[in-house]
Amino acid sequence: MFSKLSTRTLLILMAVLAVIVWLTYRDSDSESTFRTVFMELDTARVTGIRLYPKAQGGEEIRFDRKEGSWDLSNGSMTTAADTQAVRNLLREFAAMNARSLAANTTDQWPAFQVDDTSATRIKFITPGKTWDVMVGKFGYNEQTRGGITYVRMHDEDEVYSVEGFLSFTVNQVFNAWRNRNLTRGGHEQWKRIVFSYPGDSSFMMTRDTGGWHIDGMPCDAEAANSYVTSVANLNSNAFLDGYHPGPGQPAYSVRISGDNATDILIRAFPADTGAVFALHSSLVPDAWFNEKESSIVERLFVSRSRFLTEKE
Repeated sequence: MFSKLSTRTLLILMAVLAVIVWLTYRDSDSESTFRTVFMELDTARVTGIRLYPKAQGGEEIRFDRKEGSWDLSNGSMTTAADTQAVRNLLREFAAMNARSLAANTTDQWPAFQVDDTSATRIKFITPGKTWDVMVGKFGYNEQTRGGITYVRMHDEDEVYSVEGFLSFTVNQVFNAWRNRNLTRGGHEQWKRIVFSYPGDSSFMMTRDTGGWHIDGMPCDAEAANSYVTSVANLNSNAFLDGYHPGPGQPAYSVRISGDNATDILIRAFPADTGAVFALHSSLVPDAWFNEKESSIVERLFVSRSRFLTEKE
């Protein structure tokens, strides 16, 4: 049969076969490079995180696990991290599935912002293994109408797209990861709120099965409940680092306690740093907050007349 084919026809057939073979091997190689699961992080085994955000010029932010919480440091100070923010960070990296292989050569890294200059680098430290990830460019998936982020392992060439907003999650400065809670939920268990003010204006509000009371007098239920819910989750970004109170007593303080609830003491000191007051919460012992940047004093330190049915 082959004797009846011309030399030219044979050459064409051989060329077609060569192309088919090349395409087969190319696809096979791409499939062997692509992995559907980018990383599988056992968050319970993570003992430390090292973050180098672009927003902070690549300077290192350290997270170190303590029992039930995380320490946060930047080389000049160590403080408490926002535990929920760290949990959310770990959750995003826990089971990261790759959508597609976006690139597999180093010359393509800048286009996806996963090179050393453009990426935010993050390391997750576990016993025996450190996950070292370069988080790059954010994109938008028109089909799913969701965000995608381009990532690669630091010691690998391949760039993958993954679901989510990792670019924004990791690219945050030191203060964004700090514990900012002056109060923290659980107001259903609050039973006593002690307001300590100058002169004889201090008072205590207590709650029993009949509601809130002051000196045996029932409080206006709507006013009392509105106050409690409004101060149940107070937080501030206005850190006042380096502040030290004088020897005097605070101008105002509020102590919150209850059954199965963490006692919370918030104090307001006159500040000489341009802030009207410097606030301190027992929930964050090593932090002070600049009240000039918020309305927390007005919300937290109120008079007894606000709660009484018959206004004094």
